[in-house]
Amino acid sequence: MAGKISTDRKQNEAFPFFLWAKGYAATRPASRFEISGIRLAIAFTAFVLLIMWLSVASFAIRDWSSVRAEADHDLTGTESVLQAHIERTYSAARNMLALIDDWLATRSSSASDETLPDLLQLIKTLQSHDDQPISIRLIDENDKVIRSLPERDGPTAIYVGDRDYILALQNAPVGTVYVGSPIASRIDGRTVLPIVIRAQTNKFGIKYVSAVIQQAFLAEAYDKLLTAAIATIGVIRADGTILFTLPEASQIRDQLTSQVTSAIAMASTISTTMRRFSSTNGPAITVASAKLASEPLTVFVAMSETEIWQRWLLLVMLPGLFAVIASAAVLAFAHWLIRLMQNSARESERLAAALAEAQAANQSKQQFLANMSHELRTPLNAIIGFSELMAAEKMGPLGNANYRHYMRDILDAGRHLLSIISEILDTAKMNTGKIEIGHSLISLAQALAECEAVLQPRIAAQQVILTHDLPAALPELRMDRGHLKRILLNLLGNAVKFNTRPGRVGITAKMNGDGALQLIISDTGIGIPAGRLDNLFRPFSQVEDSLSRNYDGVGIGLANTRMIIEAYGGSVWLESEVDRGTVAHVIFPAKCLDIGQS
Repeated sequence: MAGKISTDRKQNEAFPFFLWAKGYAATRPASRFEISGIRLAIAFTAFVLLIMWLSVASFAIRDWSSVRAEADHDLTGTESVLQAHIERTYSAARNMLALIDDWLATRSSSASDETLPDLLQLIKTLQSHDDQPISIRLIDENDKVIRSLPERDGPTAIYVGDRDYILALQNAPVGTVYVGSPIASRIDGRTVLPIVIRAQTNKFGIKYVSAVIQQAFLAEAYDKLLTAAIATIGVIRADGTILFTLPEASQIRDQLTSQVTSAIAMASTISTTMRRFSSTNGPAITVASAKLASEPLTVFVAMSETEIWQRWLLLVMLPGLFAVIASAAVLAFAHWLIRLMQNSARESERLAAALAEAQAANQSKQQFLANMSHELRTPLNAIIGFSELMAAEKMGPLGNANYRHYMRDILDAGRHLLSIISEILDTAKMNTGKIEIGHSLISLAQALAECEAVLQPRIAAQQVILTHDLPAALPELRMDRGHLKRILLNLLGNAVKFNTRPGRVGITAKMNGDGALQLIISDTGIGIPAGRLDNLFRPFSQVEDSLSRNYDGVGIGLANTRMIIEAYGGSVWLESEVDRGTVAHVIFPAKCLDIGQS
C-alpha cells in the first residue's frame, strides 16, 4: 500500500507535461481535468510560438532598412569628422609652407641681414604654436636636405632627388604645391606623408620646402574614429593613390584596387557621397567619401556588406532565440508552477501544524507559569512572614546581634525574590491575553504620590530630587489601579535606579490635541544607546549586559508596561541620549479619561 501511494504521488507531481510526453495518458484513463490541462498547455505553447515567430518575421522586415540606415549614418558621421581633421592638418602644413616661402622671398629681395639660423628659429616658433606634429625640411638646389626639423638641427647630406615629389616639381613653376605618396623617411625610417612647395628664388639656396606629416600620428589620432563595425578609413589622392588607411592591413584594404580608388576620387564631391562597389575577391563594400575643399585629396570610410548583414542577422537572431527560449520556458514554468503549488500546499500544511504545535507549547508554558503562582508564592510568603517575626523578635530575643542582621538580609532577599516572581508571573499571564481592563476612577496625582512613597528609600539613597509639573485640572483615569501603579512604578523606578547621584527626575503631564493625556518622566541618568531603545520593551532585555551586574532587576518592567498601556489603547516610548538622560512618554487615550469630571 505504501509503495502504491508513493507511485501515485510521483505521478501527480509530474502531471501534466513530462509523464504525458512518455505516454502517461495511455497507461490509465485520463480525467477530464487532465485532458483539459494538456489541451490548454498545447494551445498555449502553440500560441506563444506563433506570436514569437511572427514577431521575428516582423523584426526581420523592419530592421533591414533600419540596419542599412544605421550603417550609412555611422559611415557619414565618421567621414565628416575625418574630413574636418584631414582638412585642418593639410591646411596647417600648407600655411606653414607658404609662410616660409614668403619669408625666403622677402628676405632675399630686401637689404635684410637675416641668415639661415633666423629661418630655423622661425620654423621652431611656428611648430611650437601648432598642435600638429609636422616636420619642416629645407632642400637645396642639389636636392639635398640641408635642415631637418625638429628631428635634427645640424646640417645633413641626405639626397632626396629620387623622390616622386622632387621629380614632379623639377620643372614646375615656383609656388607649386605637390602632395606626395607615403614614403619611408631617410632620417628616422618612419612612414611619412610629404607635402612640398617649389620655393621662390632666394639668397639662401633653398629650392624646395617640405612639410612632413607622420603617418603614425594619423593612425593614433584616427583610431578612436573607427566605429564598432569592421570599417576602414583613409585618404586618396586625386589620381587614385592611397596615401593612408587605418587599419593598414584588412580585407577591405585589399579590395581597394586602383579602379575602385580612382572611381571614389572621381565621383566624390565636397559633400558626402555614398557608393557601393562589388568585388571579385571579397564581399561588396559601402563607401562614404568627400573631397577636401583646399587640397586635391579625398577622404573615405568603407564598410563591408558582410558587416551590415551580420548586424541584421544579430538583430534577427535575438528575437528568434528569445522565442525558442520563451517557448521552452513556458513549458518549464507550467510544470514548475504545478510542482510549486503542490509543494506549497504541503509546506503550508507543515507550517500550520508546526505553528499550532508552537502555539500549544507556548500556551502550555504560559499556563504552567500562571499556575505556578500559588506554588511559588506560598513558600515565599511563609519565609517572609517568619522572617518578619524573627526580625521583630516577637517570640523573644534571638540572642546574638548578628542574627538580626541575617534575618533582615533574609527578609530583604525574600521580598526581592517575591517581586521578581510576581513580575514574571504577571508577564506570563499577560502573554496569555489575560489582561483584565479596569474602569475604576483614579487620580493620577494620587497614584504618583503613592508610588513615590514606595520608592522613597531608593530615592533618598540615590539623592534624587523629584520635580512635578502637573496641571490642576487633570481628568481622572478610568483603569485598574494596580495597572496604573505598575506603569508608574516601572517608569519611576527606572528613572531613579539608572540616575546619577545626585540626580533629578521630572514628572510632567499635559493634554494633547486629540484629547489624550500624555505623561512625561525625564531623568538625568546614564542614558540608553539609540540602537537599544526598541529592544528594551522585549521581556528580559536590558540596556547592556554589564548593567545586569550593576543594577538589580530582570528586564521585564518595560515589557509589562507596554503590554498594559497597549491593552488600554495607549502607547509608550523612550527618548534617550547616552550620559544625558532618558525621557519616557506615556499616552493615555481619551477613552481612559473621565472628561466629564475634568
